[in-house]
Amino acid sequence: MAEENGQEQSVDLSSLGSFDFAPSWAAGDKVVAKAGRGGFRDDSEEQRRSRDDRPQQRRFDGPKPAGNRALGNGDRPKKQFNRDDRQRKPFGGGRGGRDGDRQGFRREFVKPLDAEVRILPGQKELGGIIRKIQTGFAAYPLKQIAWFFLDHPEACHVKVTPKDSEMRFHVCKSCGQSFFAPESLDAHILSAHLGDYYTSEEIEVEPPSGQFACVVKCGITGELLGPPNLHATGAAIREMAQRLGMSEGAYRDRLVTLHDQDAVETWRKGATKKTVYRLKTDGPKDGDDPAAAMPTLERDQAEAEFRRNILPQLKSISKSSDMPLDQALKSTDRPYLYAVRDAMARERRFPASLFFALRGAFHHRKLEFFRANEPRGQEFVCAAKPSPLDVEHAIPELGVVVKFVTEHPLCSIGDLPPEMAGHLGWLVEKGHIIQYFNGLLALPEAHPKFIGKPQKKELPVTSAAEEPKAAPAEEVLEEKKEEISNEAADQLAE
Repeated sequence: MAEENGQEQSVDLSSLGSFDFAPSWAAGDKVVAKAGRGGFRDDSEEQRRSRDDRPQQRRFDGPKPAGNRALGNGDRPKKQFNRDDRQRKPFGGGRGGRDGDRQGFRREFVKPLDAEVRILPGQKELGGIIRKIQTGFAAYPLKQIAWFFLDHPEACHVKVTPKDSEMRFHVCKSCGQSFFAPESLDAHILSAHLGDYYTSEEIEVEPPSGQFACVVKCGITGELLGPPNLHATGAAIREMAQRLGMSEGAYRDRLVTLHDQDAVETWRKGATKKTVYRLKTDGPKDGDDPAAAMPTLERDQAEAEFRRNILPQLKSISKSSDMPLDQALKSTDRPYLYAVRDAMARERRFPASLFFALRGAFHHRKLEFFRANEPRGQEFVCAAKPSPLDVEHAIPELGVVVKFVTEHPLCSIGDLPPEMAGHLGWLVEKGHIIQYFNGLLALPEAHPKFIGKPQKKELPVTSAAEEPKAAPAEEVLEEKKEEISNEAADQLAE
């Protein structure tokens, strides 16, 4: 992440180890690879012994064919090719065709979504950070707060507004999930919210009787769903498709039919339990569990009742979509998902949407901004407007604290004498002293001083010959930058 005024983080590559991209099987101690004209030769003892024991090839002592020695190909004749003899493959046809698909089918082109995508902070989380700044009176780096939201997708919302005025979103009222197709919304509500209105329980039943020639197996989870000619198998297929977040048609393409009596018997032994559903009720009936008094329903019956009485009340249509970012990243609509991912990539390069949304929210709540060190330095937000204290007309106890901070720039709260610590809170609350998120103190100048506080390390006393070398300035600066980012994130997480 790039920070202003040189306060950016750098990527530490020391944890990657050596850049040796050789495979693990080539790093053994016994194998020594030697390059020759024919490639690499394995000179291990076992490989050499196997070469010596293999039968010798029969030599041909007859006349050698004439070759073109001028071209450097030895005694081998030059093979002639004819353009008409080459086999041509149709465009995109068959395995390994020109379409680049090795599975034998074309890749579906997904049209990019022409829409405005904005990533915004969640209202609840934003309110918590504003209260923390207002009550703690500490100054926080604005861009670090934006990165804090970006690193926590559950604390963000994504708003998508298509540029096509005719486009509409089908929205779930319960969770805000949005879809382009109404059938996708219905499948989502059935899989995600059926349990909000119905209770389910497993009961013991007799294993299915009859002769079955085959059984259907899920190609994703490996579960045996049942014979194709059994009514309960269709309900199991629909339930599994909803559980995996797939349409029923796409899921049926992943099914496998096993013509094996052992698989049929395995399914029969496991089909001794059945899930039944009961409608939830609010009020008690005769002092018993109200759900127990409701009739039990099969999966198909519960879905039909849910579609008829409850599902229409959970659907709405909107011109824009506004849902939590973590849910948007799990969307099954690929144009919508790709648009959100592209917005995330742009925000990671520079969090523009979050940055300006936070700035507007902080300004609305009467928070103050200032830039540290220089006019284009890092921007901070705090509760009180920085204003210098008139020491000549202030009480002596307050003037002593301001004088101490003046003489000790960027000192910490712990550096203050105990008799001064009691007056620091009032000075920070009024903006006469700036207290940063990491405990450093600065005077309210035009551009207050700020830098990450280096860790104090006590070095052992050594001779001149053993005196440790000073760390390069670049390493010290990178440690300070990393400390600034980590401390800001820890403070916001609290």
